[in-house]
Amino acid sequence: MIYDSSLGNNTSFEGAYWINLSANNPAGGNGSSCEFVVVDAAPEAPVVTTDSTSYAVGSTVTVSWNAVENNQFYWTNVYRNGEMIYDSSMGNDTSFTLTNVQAGNYVVLLSANNPMGGNGSSCSFIVNAVTPGDIDSNGTVTILDALLALRMGMGMLPVANLEVADMNGDGAVTVIDALMIMRLTMGTA
Repeated sequence: MIYDSSLGNNTSFEGAYWINLSANNPAGGNGSSCEFVVVDAAPEAPVVTTDSTSYAVGSTVTVSWNAVENNQFYWTNVYRNGEMIYDSSMGNDTSFTLTNVQAGNYVVLLSANNPMGGNGSSCSFIVNAVTPGDIDSNGTVTILDALLALRMGMGMLPVANLEVADMNGDGAVTVIDALMIMRLTMGTA
């Protein structure tokens, strides 16, 4: 069968198709095949998130989103203070990581795309120009910062400025962080 006219002209049906083409003669036939997918709509916009809205300079930021149907590829743009710093196709991955981020206001734009178009969404976060260990935000790491971290680590104070006080990056303020801040003030870090 060369063409099935019952499908009509300019008609497509959403779904996956397989085509087999064979050339035959009395001695036999050789064939080849291909597969293709027909979609009738652009994919839905993914929901983009980060694990926080505020980070310290030098942090690692993981941006993730939900997988959407009918997506062929995701496209990502990252802006810092209005200037594009990242522009890339992400394939079908559902996350990427920015390392050693610098101070500024970040906006991440992400779109899901296929031949019918694309839909996007965004998220934003701030990277604060802070000094690790400077819990009281006075611009200098002092013994007072180590004492504040110690009290937070012992549960005597609520955790404040986690991105500054969490010196070892384990997501909590502990006595180890207080010790690291103490060593920093003594110049032995």
